[in-house]
Amino acid sequence: MEWNRILFNTFIPRTWLAFVESRVPVVQSLDIYSFLPPQQGRSTSGDAAYWCSSLQCVLRLALDRSTTIWPICTSPPYTCITLDRALVASASDQLEEIVTLVKAGVPIVLPPAQIRSIVLELRPSRALNAQAAHEM
Repeated sequence: MEWNRILFNTFIPRTWLAFVESRVPVVQSLDIYSFLPPQQGRSTSGDAAYWCSSLQCVLRLALDRSTTIWPICTSPPYTCITLDRALVASASDQLEEIVTLVKAGVPIVLPPAQIRSIVLELRPSRALNAQAAHEM
């Protein structure tokens, strides 16, 4: 049981993140998010109990290591940066405003909703808002 916890909370996230990082130069699109582990439903037993936190473990590791896997919202080709240098937008934010802010030099990323939710749970200060944009 302890081996499974170490495997799923440490070694699999490290390996998965290394894979995602290796895809950034090749993909050059917002599809980089498709290489992250899929969101799993909560399970209390069996193998599924270990897989349910895989996305969160990989994202936590990516944030802790300041990996350069976050594509800025621009037209292709996309530039990836570390999240500590960007703000995280929501699909409900006005795209025109996001593009204007990016053109003004505010790096903004727009991950899928489930990824955004986990990222902002781990780093709430990265949320796109007027004050955060002003401080960039």
